[in-house]
Order: sequence, then structure tokens, then C-alpha cells
Amino acid sequence: ANGIDTYHLSFENDCGECGPDLIEPRQAVVWEGDLVDPTGQTMSVEAVLDSIDRAIAAGRSVEASYDAEYGYPTEVWIDREARAYDGGVHWILQGLTAGLPGDPASLGELENAKQQWRTLRPAAYEYRMSFICDCPFSGSMWIKVEGDQIIDWSTDFDERGEERSVSPLTMDDMFDDLADMFEAGSIEDSGVRFSGAAQYDAALGFPAWIGLDIEVVDPASELAVLAPRFIFVVNDFKPVAPQPNDHEHQDQVTARNRWDATGLEDYSYELSQLEVDGELPLNQDGSFKEPYVVSVVNGEIASVTQFGVESEVADVPIYTIPQLLTQIELWRQAGLKVDALYHTETGHPVIVSAFVGATRHHFFTIRNLEASG
Repeated sequence: ANGIDTYHLSFENDCGECGPDLIEPRQAVVWEGDLVDPTGQTMSVEAVLDSIDRAIAAGRSVEASYDAEYGYPTEVWIDREARAYDGGVHWILQGLTAGLPGDPASLGELENAKQQWRTLRPAAYEYRMSFICDCPFSGSMWIKVEGDQIIDWSTDFDERGEERSVSPLTMDDMFDDLADMFEAGSIEDSGVRFSGAAQYDAALGFPAWIGLDIEVVDPASELAVLAPRFIFVVNDFKPVAPQPNDHEHQDQVTARNRWDATGLEDYSYELSQLEVDGELPLNQDGSFKEPYVVSVVNGEIASVTQFGVESEVADVPIYTIPQLLTQIELWRQAGLKVDALYHTETGHPVIVSAFVGATRHHFFTIRNLEASG
């Protein structure tokens, strides 16, 4: 790329019928001339230029536009009229930037990403970590995390099938290691010194790409087999439902059974919403809002009043008791952390607190439940 041997850019393979998971733009990283891509779905500028040369030599139709500053191809058509499975090619390259992704020494950027992660992180998640190096540790690892605990993981071997020991990490572990490295400029561990750069996920803030420069300090170290550079790439990150907590699950089953045993179809209760998305729903004068009085008839919400006046639209979710018991379970299945206390006789929820990451998404109380009719 115009003499630049380390750079990153956006690469899009508009391959038509190959599916959206392959068509979407992906980050291509080239480090000292080598493409770093565990997915195998991107290309370096040099590889694209070679493909253009081969297509021209073979007499194929080639159309290409080039970046005015660096001279790299920004859009390439090879056999424009042919479909992908007939050899047609459409590549789009954008945003070439010299150097590795991320900032090699920004504690500020790391702290911002860490705060974003702590605010938005799911209660449980899984991801694949790819290790890229010319060394026995090359391969990938699948990791599942609940809270700050690794509950399951497995290692995939590279094509050499070599035995090796790699410790799984939570996202919080990676933040801690990066903070130590950025603060000191490098980290020395087991006779090897690590320094490098990191890039963070735009949506959730977790470290999505880490590139390490490696200096062997002690040739006798078991890590002396590491190559001069080592790359971590996070793939396939997704929130998952936490494993059911036996105690919480049993509490909810007991509460549901107690409520069903009441046979109540006609009742009323007071609902106080104390917190929504980390904010207190206060009146303009700073006072707490009056509770809603919810009336249920034949198992359906009949009316919602506040200050003795019926409200057509409440600014908080309103549920019947069975609906709320179901909603608590749905929140848990969606990865939210839910704390709930239930009435010891009727089983209805008395206090419910639901968290998205570290932010309390809902916090409300139910009081004065009375049978009616």
C-alpha cells in the first residue's frame, strides 16, 4: 500500500448470493506485510492488486478505481456481468489508515471503553477468541462467561494440532491486563515482555482487537517460542441467557404456585416505579411520583389511576401479577440480572430490580394488594 507495510482498512466482498454474513464490511489488518484475519474473509491491498494483474493477464474484464493519496484500489470489478459463482468479483476497500488499529498508549480511551462495557455488558455472554501468531499457540478458544466467572471453555487446535496451554479470559480480565500494560508501557511475564495496541467494540466497548509486540527477555522461558508479534481477535460475541440459579428459580416457582393457589382474578395494587434506566422518575419539583393504583378484573387490567384520576397512558409498564411473574422470567432469559422478593402468602412480587450490565433497568415495588369484587 504505497510502501506502507502496516495498515488497516475496511474490506467488503460484495459477492451477491453468498449471504449477508459474508457481504458485510470487515476490518482487514496488515502487520509488517502479513494479513491478520482469522475469518479468512478479507484481503490485503497487495493481494487485491495481484488479483487485478492476474485477471488482466487472463484477458478478463477489469474495472477499478484508486485512492488519490495512497493509490490503493477502492473498488474493483472483475467480470462485472458474471455472478460470484461464475467468477465475478466486486470488492470495496475504504479508509486505509497506516499503523495498527487502536491507540497504543491511551489509558483514557481504555477507561472510556471499560466504562461503556461495565454499563452495557450482558449478564452472561460467549465469544470466540482467535490467537494469531507464527507459533505453537496459534488457534482459537470458545469462552462462556457469567458475571465475572468463566463457566465453560474449549480450545481449537490449529492445523498442526500441537498441544499447548492457553488460559481463557473474561473481558474484564483483558481490560485489567491492558491497563497494566498501557500504564507501564509494557508488561513482563514469564521471561517475555509484551507491549502493543487495542481496538474496542463500538457498541459494547469490549476489546475486539489486541496486537502485541513480543520481546523475549529470558531464552529459557516456556514462552520463548512466541513469535515477535501476537494478535487476539474477538469473533462471534453474543449475549446468552445465564444458567438458571437454582435458588432464584425455586423462589419463582414457589411464588407462581402461591399466586395460582389464591385463585384471584379481581384485585388491585399500588405500583411505585423507583428507577428507570438508571434515572429516578421524579416530579418536576424533585419529589417522588405518586404510585399508580392498578385495578384488575377477570384477570385483565381494568384501570390505572394516579392522584385518584384515571390515566389512559402510564409512563411505566403495567402488568397483571401473572404477567409480571412471566416478565421476570423473560428478563432473565434475555440476560438481565433480576433480583425479586415475593410475598410469603400470595406469592406476588413485592420488590423487583432488573439490571442491564451495571445499570438498573427497572426498580419498582408493589404494595397494598387487595382482593376486590
